[in-house]
Amino acid sequence: MQLAEFKDHKTYLARKYSLAKKDKNGNPVRMREIHWFNYGWGEENDPTTGEEKMEHHPDKDWIRYTLSKTEPWKKVKLTIHDTRQDAPPTLNTSTLPLNAKKVKDLQTLAKKYIPEPQKSFYMNLKAADNDDDDGEQ
Repeated sequence: MQLAEFKDHKTYLARKYSLAKKDKNGNPVRMREIHWFNYGWGEENDPTTGEEKMEHHPDKDWIRYTLSKTEPWKKVKLTIHDTRQDAPPTLNTSTLPLNAKKVKDLQTLAKKYIPEPQKSFYMNLKAADNDDDDGEQ
């Protein structure tokens, strides 16, 4: 992937949407535990044929805390703030700096194990000016 292909989805979504703190039943919404979001589309059983089909429910949103299809959906309120945003912004406009020790280790390994032309990528890595973190980046 190229640097421009990494997008800042976190900032983009935070500006565009906000999720209510409680679901429609008054239970707290636990963002970190949500496995499924449903944005206005849901599976419905046709009462006459019994077939399952997708139905559109505008302005209705649901969540599930597991990946189980048997868990009932919990209805939540999702507020859309800014509809003018076209796409998430680029995450970084320049390469991320690496610790000097990390660069040295990568170049040592590249000399031994990486064939050309890929080796030149590692040999041309630049270390950051600040080396305070003992190579933990």
